[in-house]
Amino acid sequence: MVKKLLIVRHAESGETDHGSKDIERYLTRSGQREAVHTGMYIKRHDLIPNLMVTSAAVRAFQTAQIIAEQIRYPAEEIQEDPELYDASVRIFLRIVNELDVNCQSVLFVGHNPTVSYMAELLTGETVGNMEPGSLVEIHFPMDSWKEVSQNTGKLIQYITPGQIEEDEHRPDN
Repeated sequence: MVKKLLIVRHAESGETDHGSKDIERYLTRSGQREAVHTGMYIKRHDLIPNLMVTSAAVRAFQTAQIIAEQIRYPAEEIQEDPELYDASVRIFLRIVNELDVNCQSVLFVGHNPTVSYMAELLTGETVGNMEPGSLVEIHFPMDSWKEVSQNTGKLIQYITPGQIEEDEHRPDN
């Protein structure tokens, strides 16, 4: 059985307002559009996850909610994990390793640089700096999330918001 991991970097967010904290930053209008397009892409390519997990940051949670709306995933079932906000790769990997064995596909919404590092660690591929609103799809040829570790995954795709918009305009979509 193949386990599928989708990692989304939260969509574009605004700057921190005077007196507010980084965790409170909201998506911009452009970021909201990016999240809609990312969700539509996930739906169109039948990448619907069994589970969605997001950072507790407002911009990440908003991204997750917008994607959930596009793929008809129940918003109340999105799991918010406060550790993902400022997670190291080690913490992120622990969260993945603790996923229920019955979950075949999971979508995480998180932050750079951790999401980029995580994609590279798991696949051994160069992803670089994931753009806001971008998506990485990784497959693991294993039965348990506990087996996921460095270089055990296959990078299926890394797609940016610009590439997602181009995909929408292809004649076969």
